[in-house]
Amino acid sequence: MKKQLLLLAFPLLFTACEQVVDVPEPDHTPALALRYTLPTLAPPDTAWRAFTAYQQLYISTSRRLFDQRPLLGLATATARLLTDDGTVVEEFQPAAPYQRYYLGSSDTAGYYRPTRGFVAQPGGSYRLQVSAAGYATVESRLTLPPAAPTITAAAFAPSAGSSEYSRKGRLTLTVQDDPATADYYVAYARLLDDQGQPLPNGYVSRNYDDNTDSDTDFNGGRFLLSFPGSNSELYPFADAQVAGTAFSLTAEVQLSAYDPRTGQALIGGQLEVTVARITRDAYEHYLSRRRYYDASGNPFAEPAPLYSNITNGYGLFGGAVETSVRIGL
Repeated sequence: MKKQLLLLAFPLLFTACEQVVDVPEPDHTPALALRYTLPTLAPPDTAWRAFTAYQQLYISTSRRLFDQRPLLGLATATARLLTDDGTVVEEFQPAAPYQRYYLGSSDTAGYYRPTRGFVAQPGGSYRLQVSAAGYATVESRLTLPPAAPTITAAAFAPSAGSSEYSRKGRLTLTVQDDPATADYYVAYARLLDDQGQPLPNGYVSRNYDDNTDSDTDFNGGRFLLSFPGSNSELYPFADAQVAGTAFSLTAEVQLSAYDPRTGQALIGGQLEVTVARITRDAYEHYLSRRRYYDASGNPFAEPAPLYSNITNGYGLFGGAVETSVRIGL
């Protein structure tokens, strides 16, 4: 009986300790927020910009802490790219929302496209300035990596499980790291036709039936295949453990494409694999983005703030020096 009364006392004890605390909302001054990864490629076409949507210039504004409204882009900003001596080399204008590369649905407004056809140079230093009425002007500076990555081998080996709608296989890729610098990389792939043109909705995805390259607890120490059209599928890699040596990516992948007008499956003729050597700021932002998504919905996760290098605002101005190889299928 004594034991029973003791157990009944516990709920009363914890109930008596309950206290409601009001947490005041922090002060917030709205500021510009943006993301942009400056490439060294020739002026890209619409298909490439859609494929790399997360790396294109996107401008929005910050929100107060408890604002749960959907994020909307800002289409009234002015954006310029300058060299260190202040010369304007590129200007941007609002672009129509990109069609999601393989889903066919529109993204939000807020994207901008370059208008001068400027091609950034490896090793070059650049500044990005963005202004808009009612907000403080924001700015960020970077120096691009000195050279493109060196891909020494790339192959695709078909595997069982292919169908008329998609092909499965193993993608292998080897990159030679530069021993003189600390380097950061991102790798991605897309499906082309026999003439080397992008296939409508041609998509190369990791085969999740195979768990050898699982992104669980990803920390930047593994070289995984990314998809630059999504802000949740970028997996940056640091050369800390492989500095100056050759390192490899091995991924079980699935290749698929279809004609959005007819729904008919398309068979690709080439697999284009791109490796980008990215700036440290891009690496830190992509990695913090991964932590943010990994922590989403977990009340016990550590805080996962996003890395930012924008003065007077928020977001990323990163850079990438790319090289690509094509594998015949």
